[in-house]
Amino acid sequence: MATDALYSTLRHFAEATNDLVCSTPDNYVLRRPTKKLCDHCDHQANSPSVTMPTTVDHLREPTLRPKLPIEILDAIFLLLPHDDLRPLLFANSFISALAARRLYHTVHLIQPKTIVQFLKGIILKPDLASLVRVLDLHLNPFAPISNFYTLLHRALLLTTGLTSLFLELPKTHSPLWIFDDCTFKLRQFTTSMYCRRPLASFLESQSSIVDLTLRGYQTDSVFFLPFIDPLPASMQCPAADAFILPPEALPRLRSFNAVHADACIVQAVVQGRPVQVVSIPLFAEMSIAALDALKLSTASLKRLSVISFDPTAPSFLFEALAKRFDELEALHLVMLMAEYSNELLEQSASILARFKCLKYITFMAAPPVIQPANIVGGSNSPSSTQAEEDEGRIAKMWHRACPTLRTIILPKGKVWFQNTPASAMTSASGATSPPAPTSATTVGGVAAATAESTNVGDAQSLAQEMAEGNDNNNEVQWSQL
Repeated sequence: MATDALYSTLRHFAEATNDLVCSTPDNYVLRRPTKKLCDHCDHQANSPSVTMPTTVDHLREPTLRPKLPIEILDAIFLLLPHDDLRPLLFANSFISALAARRLYHTVHLIQPKTIVQFLKGIILKPDLASLVRVLDLHLNPFAPISNFYTLLHRALLLTTGLTSLFLELPKTHSPLWIFDDCTFKLRQFTTSMYCRRPLASFLESQSSIVDLTLRGYQTDSVFFLPFIDPLPASMQCPAADAFILPPEALPRLRSFNAVHADACIVQAVVQGRPVQVVSIPLFAEMSIAALDALKLSTASLKRLSVISFDPTAPSFLFEALAKRFDELEALHLVMLMAEYSNELLEQSASILARFKCLKYITFMAAPPVIQPANIVGGSNSPSSTQAEEDEGRIAKMWHRACPTLRTIILPKGKVWFQNTPASAMTSASGATSPPAPTSATTVGGVAAATAESTNVGDAQSLAQEMAEGNDNNNEVQWSQL
């Protein structure tokens, strides 16, 4: 419906511009002169007392250019999906230019054939390449050959205005040479290439990067699991090829996301830079080292997302985080190789009291294989009334310990958010209910929370928006999304 409304607006603009001639005053409308009129004009032209005007400002050729400023049209085109922008490329030159600028501004491609066609197109027309600002290419699990990377290199040389680049390549591909001689200045960069010296050298040249995501490995052994066994010396990266950044590199970095990075990579990126938003993995025997590396940021950490592969993490993680990052506003924890119990969550309440301004928290972990009946009411079902009451009780305990909390997501996958006293406790359907927590739609369990390892807080973000309008200082009431 929004697209239809936009098309109606654009059609109105076109009709208005086509009516330019009709709106011209009658005395200035061009008509075919009669012979008598021509004779009269010739007589006046020969008269020395009459001077004919050389120009007529009011006579203008009709045009299809809309009356609205370009900025307004560009804002309208911004709301159109790409499929609706393509037909506008065949309109007049003015509309076509605006549509092309918006169509090529942000490019997301996942099919090899489409990617090759796009790269060839901007190489043939460099003017189109200069319009690209965001380029997102996903080639995994395909296996491009060297000719493709040569084509990509030629295209990147022409995208001088590029500000955001996302490259998802096969895990064993790391063609850093495709960035040679490129002149763009990135603000956002995501790559799956190896975290080694060549990548660090490229990052040194990108002083404008604000958001960095490293999804690559440090070694060629992509099937090796460092969170289960330590990496053998024969598979470790040579010292000469280690990922090292000089202190002056990435001076504007604010957000850092890592998928497979160990403590050394985290320290190399965070140390001496104003990083405030971080998402990292924690591996066995390296968890504390990675957290200590985050302390080397020159700015206070505001948002932290952790994917833990450390089986011992539940016994120390809350304590370690509260000790190091008491100014956190959002904390998202996912334990992939550890179990939790309600006793563990209850004991964590006293630790949460150390956080000064924590507003949003997520804790995801697998329940014990055998759960005591007095905790879950003899049922392992996520919709169990007893389980919901237990989570509601824990949510209130956490809020009493940390009054700044607005939204809580616990292992069952439900979103608990604070209500104002005047509003009744509501479920996802909007029906009123008594003050006790009611059943609600889950936003995902452990599997859902870990589907995208770099977006641990996606479910939390939804709850954040709902909680923004609630008064933080009112009497505590908790509902489920």
